[in-house]
Amino acid sequence: MTPFATKIPGAQGRVVKQVWWRSGLKMLGIAGLAAVARATSIERYAVAAEQGRQWFHGRNSAEQPVYDAQHGIVFDGIDNGQVSRNSGAESNIEGALALLG
Repeated sequence: MTPFATKIPGAQGRVVKQVWWRSGLKMLGIAGLAAVARATSIERYAVAAEQGRQWFHGRNSAEQPVYDAQHGIVFDGIDNGQVSRNSGAESNIEGALALLG
């Protein structure tokens, strides 16, 4: 689990759903960490922001990218260990804030 993901446990401790979009503050947290890193030059904030961004590139429970760079879209999340192929406005806005922050 990355610091910016929420896991919802199912039966026998299996992860049924992993969602990052439940709280935009989590993704804004990535942009915020990056801003603090730029303002203070403290490396741990830059490292934390990069670790959060890696969730989009496959460091998640599905071990698959949630950001499709070829098409420039962010998928809605991870359900039952699979990346959802839905891609709504909120996911793309929050993803852009996290990835570009």
